[in-house]
Amino acid sequence: MTYIPTASQDSSWTTAYEVNFAGLTNSSAAGNGSYVIDGKTWTVENFSAVDSIGIVNGTGLVINPNATNSTYYTNIRTTPVISVPLSSLFSSFDPTVHEVRIWFHNDVTTCDSDFEIATFGITKIPYPGTSTQLTFHYCNGYSSGLGGRFRCTRHFRGTNLNELYYGPSETASLLQMDRNGSNFWFYSGTMSGGNFPAANSLTLRGVLSSVVGLSSTVSTITFNNPSDYNIEFTAYPSNTNNSFTSYLARMRVEYRK
Repeated sequence: MTYIPTASQDSSWTTAYEVNFAGLTNSSAAGNGSYVIDGKTWTVENFSAVDSIGIVNGTGLVINPNATNSTYYTNIRTTPVISVPLSSLFSSFDPTVHEVRIWFHNDVTTCDSDFEIATFGITKIPYPGTSTQLTFHYCNGYSSGLGGRFRCTRHFRGTNLNELYYGPSETASLLQMDRNGSNFWFYSGTMSGGNFPAANSLTLRGVLSSVVGLSSTVSTITFNNPSDYNIEFTAYPSNTNNSFTSYLARMRVEYRK
């Protein structure tokens, strides 16, 4: 299915869950394991790599990584991670029936050293037949080789990596999934007054077809189980700089049949 959002198509989407992280009461994760946010149970991993993970009222869900040189790349997963099953936010989710799109408002602070990166999106572990991960993420970070701040779409499939880069100013991201995860659509736009932009104002940044690559179809891997879909947020410095933080201010999950 090919989907380019227009104003007339917006009305066909139903909101399953929305949270304004910035409006929640201050709280902090105590370590690895369960952490309840807005009544939903998230999971924290690699807590030793952060100074804190938690809700900061007025900002959102904040990851403040420490000086641990952690990373997140194909089969390496040492970064601080917080995640939640999509089915926990959308209890009737059936990937064989529903198309889903997830809106994110993410930004970073003091992001000024090479490869300080925040990522957020959908992850499946393991990638079928391997011990590595399958991800459909947005990135927000810094690279002197790219001229400073950047954003990109990022896809890990086993040990393969695809990235498409774009400018840093667009703070709204929309990840859309067709039924069975057959296609993933990456859009971006700009928040206005704390609100997500109209879908028809977004820019299409990439299409990942049949879980193969951002522009080609070679083979198909379908996702038939709700447990295959996890929303994930991570942030990490690739050096010893300890001033970088990232936050999710708002998130919305929508669906249509």
